Amino acid sequence: RSRPALGLALDADPATPSTGLLGSTATDRPAVTVTTDFHAELAGAVLAAARRLPPVPASIRTAVTSAGGTLRADPLSGADRADPRHRVAELASLTGHAAAARAISVPFYTTYLVLALLVLLLLLVHVARGRPLGRARATVALIAGAVPAGSFAANAVPWWPRGGPWTQGLTYAGLTLAAAAVLTAAALGVARLARRAGRTRRSVCFTAAGLVAAATWALIAVDALTGSHLGWNAPLGYHALQAGRLHGLNNGQYALLATAAFVALAALLAGRARRTAVIAIAAVGLLTVLVDGLPTAGDDFGGPPALVLGAIVAALVAAHVKLTWRRILAAVGAAAAAVIALSLADYARGPSRRTHIGDFVAQLLDGQAGPTLARKLAAWWEIARLTLPLLVILAAIAWLLWRGMRRTGLPAAYARTHRFAPAAMAGLVVTLVVAMLTNDSALAIGGLGLALGGPLLMAGFAGLRPSRSFQAAL
Repeated sequence: RSRPALGLALDADPATPSTGLLGSTATDRPAVTVTTDFHAELAGAVLAAARRLPPVPASIRTAVTSAGGTLRADPLSGADRADPRHRVAELASLTGHAAAARAISVPFYTTYLVLALLVLLLLLVHVARGRPLGRARATVALIAGAVPAGSFAANAVPWWPRGGPWTQGLTYAGLTLAAAAVLTAAALGVARLARRAGRTRRSVCFTAAGLVAAATWALIAVDALTGSHLGWNAPLGYHALQAGRLHGLNNGQYALLATAAFVALAALLAGRARRTAVIAIAAVGLLTVLVDGLPTAGDDFGGPPALVLGAIVAALVAAHVKLTWRRILAAVGAAAAAVIALSLADYARGPSRRTHIGDFVAQLLDGQAGPTLARKLAAWWEIARLTLPLLVILAAIAWLLWRGMRRTGLPAAYARTHRFAPAAMAGLVVTLVVAMLTNDSALAIGGLGLALGGPLLMAGFAGLRPSRSFQAAL
């Protein structure tokens, strides 16, 4: 049976000599197109030839011209112009990268989720039994939390040219663990230096957790703003052969970005003034929304509303403002306003530069969005039917673990020591739950959010002791 692979696409115009690699506005990547781009090109040619016929109805024009992007010739690099063999080698490397990523993604993704959630469960059970979290266990938690950043960094190294799937998978896993270990060691080193310099009295392990989360956020954000090269054909990113998304941030990357933002706030705001904490939550929330939602960065439609709601809830809890129905509705309105603003900004870029978000706005304005809305609502209902029972199960497990941990006095000590961690956690929970209910990858969002945020937040228990009453009961 043949395996899926990238194919060669040529677009030759006798009147125009070749000027570069064939790209498309739909993929926004040099040398990468999708078959629907050619459908749109053919449809455009047919409509142009039909000028002598009766006018084509607007509904048909919209249906055929929105099938794909516009083909374009991306300029060649100096090396490609100097030696065509360099161009061939780059295209061959792209093909091999895509095939290797498809082969190892599911095993890597599954193994990481299982191991990270196992680490989280073992740490929760350890704390629920009233045992202090030592530095060794906290370090394991930090390494588990550093794996996503390490996996994207590993994709900057050509791990795919040699061997089969087993060799490629082991090579990629080794590079990921090495990068995660380096990030963990660097975070612990910086946290210790800050502690010795007297700049912080916070736990070294939890400060390091905040630094790991901040580094993860920065890596994903900078990558999104510069073309998503590290997320391209990465096991925790998106793949050329899957073609579900070819630029911006997918739902898994969104979950990692949002989780990293709230974990960094939870760990690094301890000891700060309340006003400073609220401003920091608002600023980080706004930056994260822009990175995720801007068409030139994350290009995500479903993520910003959940992020806005989560940031508002975190800021209100940090400010000790009571959550009322009016304030909740105001937060929902702010989330809707953010989505509308980002959508209109993409629509204003013009037909040739719009993403799927701007195209949807155009359909709304043309009265052609009915089928799209019906399809989205049907898909949402199927997602909600699967997600709601999962959320109920997770809530029941969390409640049981909370009851076990509460009697030790450790959660109360955690909240006192890390003053704004509960506010950040509340914002994170709201963001992940809303995103799970409104996006088509609920398991990926919830799983990666727990896998990244759980171990890093558990590092905050390092150095805390059970209450005296619990110790006396023992």
